[in-house]
Parts: sequence; structure tokens; C-alpha cells
Amino acid sequence: MERRDTITRDDNSLTTAVADGFQAAVYTGIQQPYDSIRQIASKVHIDLPEAHLASAPVEAKTGSAAWFAESIGGAAGMLPWIVASHKMVRTGSSFAGLSTEASALTASGMGMREAGLTGAVYSTLFQPVQDNGNFLLNKAKDAGIGFGTFAAGAGLNNTIRPMMGSFGSEISNRVLTAGTASVSAFGAGVINAEAGNVLGKPHQDALQTGLKFALIGGVFGAASKENVSSKSERTTQNHSFDTRVNAMSQNLGSSGDPLIMSPLGVERTTGNFFVDRAAGPPSGSDLFGPRPEVIQRSLGEVKTRYGENSAEHASTLVQLGDAHMVQGKLANPEAQASYEQALQIFRGYGEETPQTAWVYDKLANVKQSSGDTVGAANDLSKALEIWRANSKSPDIPNESHIARRTEDFARMEALNRFNNRKPVEAE
Repeated sequence: MERRDTITRDDNSLTTAVADGFQAAVYTGIQQPYDSIRQIASKVHIDLPEAHLASAPVEAKTGSAAWFAESIGGAAGMLPWIVASHKMVRTGSSFAGLSTEASALTASGMGMREAGLTGAVYSTLFQPVQDNGNFLLNKAKDAGIGFGTFAAGAGLNNTIRPMMGSFGSEISNRVLTAGTASVSAFGAGVINAEAGNVLGKPHQDALQTGLKFALIGGVFGAASKENVSSKSERTTQNHSFDTRVNAMSQNLGSSGDPLIMSPLGVERTTGNFFVDRAAGPPSGSDLFGPRPEVIQRSLGEVKTRYGENSAEHASTLVQLGDAHMVQGKLANPEAQASYEQALQIFRGYGEETPQTAWVYDKLANVKQSSGDTVGAANDLSKALEIWRANSKSPDIPNESHIARRTEDFARMEALNRFNNRKPVEAE
């Protein structure tokens, strides 16, 4: 943060602390974003009026009340713009067809790439650069620092948090996640400040920048919906739900085959449930994917950590059903039971979500394999109907898959009509 010359004052005075905290919030929350947008606008020949609402607060003595107040105020001012940057990244990824599926598997709900892009967007759009030098080069430097530090913070948290285990209490899990996120973000903030100082940006207090990042990281960690799940959280908008479970339910890769990511790893499966892995099979797997007993062992941990009615639990049940399907027709009852349990959970998020449709599609497969073509046709009909109703959603399969399943449905309907025909009465 840019500093002015210090003046003689009492940094531990309550009045000074409150004033500095408010000034820091206005400076980072309004003044800096406006100055940055105004700089960008001027480069495309749009002249915005100059506005001066606040200067950088006077540098306070490290550890004083004013120093802490400035840190808190600065973090409060930055937070809305970081959240906005994150929303932009999520929206942009959706429009560009970039998957955010790995994020659903992280402790904070934000993977390194997504966190890095968030930092780059925030630094580029809402942090002004020095007037001297090349504007684009200075912006590129800021974007690079933002990307690197935000990505490092997310990567560190997503490494540390799983090591800490989980508690049965939702509050305890949130507190733990907020703590690991704060520690990780503090380190990222220190790196951010020192990198800026090395590259000639206005001097920043590394400890104070680390504290601001720690406060912001704690808020993100505490607000994360990926570490725990509750009934009230499952009433959020479908878009938030889609983002959370996109990686753990089925989505389609460019080849048209469903891409599945679960707590057990990444696999690609065809309609026949055979696996073509990007890497070698994990422990407890064979050529056809993870064995049911391996997934069954992880099911209890996922259920305890995320909740019985969480999307993560449902997605692991889907993986368990897939593993049973690979074992052959004798395992169909277990596969169907797993899918039906997952379906009940997914329906709690909405009756007509793309994820619900995928489970109906799987149920249609297992029922058809078991000879229940009537039940299979009913489930597949529901899946096709939901996919058509959500035609603009990025989480539905591509046209070739829908066309193939439409043909399957037509064949099942024809078979059911044939089986239900009335015998010709003898004259």
C-alpha cells in the first residue's frame, strides 16, 4: 500500500485506530478500484472525472492498535472486489468452456488455477499502477504477482487442510478450514508484498499485507461450502450447486464420453463403463476402475466430512454404483441401490438439475441391463426431458450423446410396445 510520511501521533489511541481503519477501508474499497478503472478507461480514450475520497493511511507502528485497524479496514475494502473477481472468473470459465471441476475437490472450493485467475483479475482491474513506465507492462507485472500469490495460497491451503482431518461438528470444521486458509493466505500476502517491493511498486509492509490476506482467506475458508454441508446450504441457487458437484457427477469431455472426478481420482468412462485412465490406476483398482470395496471404504469418510445429504456423498455413491456395474449383471442390484440413494440426495438440490438427469441416465443403464426395459425407458425419458429443459447449461452432455440416448429410448419404447401387445384372438 502506498504510504505518506508519518507524523507524530498515538498509534494506540482508539480514535486514531478507528479513523485509520475507516480510511484504509475507503482507500482500498473505493479509491484504489476507482483509480484503476479510471486508468484503464483513459487508455481507451474514455475520460472519467478525477475523484479523491481518501489517501493511503499514515504508516502506523507495527503491532499498534492503528496498525491492526488499518489491516482490518484494508481487508474489508479489498474483500468485495476479490469476491467480484472470483465471480468474473467463474462466469468467464463457464462461457469459455473451461472446467472448474477440480475446485469441487479442494478444501476451499477454489483450485490453484481458479485462485490464480482471481488474483490476476483483481490486480488488473482494481489495483492502480504507477503512472511512470509502460502501462501494459506494469499491469502485466501486477497480474503475474496476483496470479502467483493467490494460486500459492490456495494450493497451500488445499494441501494443509486435508491433513488436519475433520470433526463431527459443522462449526468445528468451518473454524478449522478458516484457520488453515488464514495461515496459507498470510504466507501468500507476505510473498505478494515482497514481490511488489522487489519490482519497484510502492512499498508495502509485508506483515501487514500478510495479515490482510489472512483475514480475507479466513473469510473465504469459513464461507466455503465445500468443507461441510447443511440443509440450509442445499437451498442455494442451481448455479452454485452445479459448480460444486460438476466435478463429482458426470460431465462430458471433448470426446463425448463422461468425465468423472471424485474423491477417488479422475477417470473417463464410456457407456459400457470401461475406463480409459489418464494416469495409472490408483491402489485398489484394476483395468475397469476402482473396485467397489475401495470406494466403500472412502464412503464413510466422505459422509462424515461433508454430511449424509451432501453433494459429495451423493457423487461418491454414483462412483460406487459405477464400480458395481463394472462387476457384471450379478452386481446390478448393488449398483441400482447406490444410484437410487444418490438420486434422492441430488433431488434435494432440485428435481430438474443436470446432475439429477445424469443419475437417471445411469439408472436407465442398470435397469436395461437387468431386463427392466419399462423402468429403464421411464428413467431415460426423465433424463432426456431434463437435458432438453436445460439446453443452455454447460453441464449437460453434448448433442451426440443426447442423440444416441434418444435412439436408445426409441428402441426401448418399441420393445416395450412389442412386449405389451395383445395376443390375436383366434376366430
